[in-house]
Amino acid sequence: MRDKARIQEKTDQLINMTTEFCEKYLDDEYAGLCEKLIQKMSRKRKVPFLSGRIDIWAAGIIFALGRINFLFDKSSSPYTTRDELCTFFTTSKSTASQKARNIIDMLKLTYFDDDFSTKRTLENDPFKDYIMVDGLIMPKEVIIQKILEAGINDTQMLEAGNDGAIPKDMDKRKKNIAGQKELPLERWGNELLQIIEIDDDQWRFENPRSVDYLDDEFYDGVDLLGGGRGAEAKRVFRDIIERSPQHIDAYHHLAMACDTGGKGKKKEALKLWEEAVDIGKKCFPVNFSIGKSLLEWGWIENRPFLRACHGLGLAYIERGEIEKSLSIFKELISLNPNDNQGIRGLVIETSFMLNKPGNALEVCELYPDDGMSDTLYGRPLALFQLGKEKDAEKAMRDAIKYLPLVAKELTKRNHRKPKGMEDGYVTAGGADEAFDFWQRFGQTWKETKGAIDLIEKCQSK
Repeated sequence: MRDKARIQEKTDQLINMTTEFCEKYLDDEYAGLCEKLIQKMSRKRKVPFLSGRIDIWAAGIIFALGRINFLFDKSSSPYTTRDELCTFFTTSKSTASQKARNIIDMLKLTYFDDDFSTKRTLENDPFKDYIMVDGLIMPKEVIIQKILEAGINDTQMLEAGNDGAIPKDMDKRKKNIAGQKELPLERWGNELLQIIEIDDDQWRFENPRSVDYLDDEFYDGVDLLGGGRGAEAKRVFRDIIERSPQHIDAYHHLAMACDTGGKGKKKEALKLWEEAVDIGKKCFPVNFSIGKSLLEWGWIENRPFLRACHGLGLAYIERGEIEKSLSIFKELISLNPNDNQGIRGLVIETSFMLNKPGNALEVCELYPDDGMSDTLYGRPLALFQLGKEKDAEKAMRDAIKYLPLVAKELTKRNHRKPKGMEDGYVTAGGADEAFDFWQRFGQTWKETKGAIDLIEKCQSK
């Protein structure tokens, strides 16, 4: 099938799916906005919805439009719930929410978006009668009067309905004359980060609108940091924190930018991570219990806090405060048992650092079918240190069966970094994974009397 035909087929399919939902739960205006957004996506050089499940794309499109139009607010009309939307398209809320975030980022959608807001949303825009001039929010009528007094000629004017004649682009609320983005803190400044219960003891963060509004600046900072322009990235993140003091992700990324500096900067990074985690924990209500309550990674709103906890734990390891890091990592496992961050490996690593094989074994048992090298080889080492040699031998044979290169690396006399190995990335079952494991755990295996002999014994069988 030719690309154009395939794009048209997928476009029609998406329009039909979103229209069906809108006819049942929303209205014609939402159906029209969905179609408009789908058509815009279909004109991109690389059409995003050509890959992935089409029903998830449909859910994500409505989710994205709903988010910027307050569709999930009970005071909204029309109104629907995230559950209703996701049930209709047989997808999870976390999946639909993530797809919506991708769409919002891709198309740079914003609250009170001129192209994708409903009429009701635009009518309720608190700043529709205001503009920003040189950093000051002013009523339009004041500016219009000044313009008329100044005698600006007709070629510079644009008819604007009941507002009379105003200069072109004057009514773009999101830009001031200097082209700087306006943040309506006057309206949103009192909104606070909070955590809400979405199911039985399952929670997620609810960001103040200032966090979403600053997305463009935030991702500019992320790009600068990834491009090695740390000083510029720091300025961006500091500015975001000043305007949105509970922006946990800005704290986290500013900490990462500082962590690459000298000793003084690393202290600043540690303080920033501590502040970020503290901001999140202050939102926990009295009925939120670490060890029981869930704050899962699947909800993208939870990720900044979980990332900040991860960063803080790593910072404590670097400072030699292993007990503190282990405590943080164990909390993360309890909050997000699916462990999308790979924290279980850090629990095992820090447990061995503290000579606590029981802790390491406890985590390994939480993930009995895990193929991660840390758990597969952490289990036999913990059992061996606890004196359970028969169990250790069985666990070692299983580990060698699934990841034989790790055993080979541990028993080598000389260790060479594999060609092409990149920091932070390993290939499952590859030589780079084996070398990475040896770098982190090799000394512990070497210092555990008889542990290397156990590997060699199981290899020979």
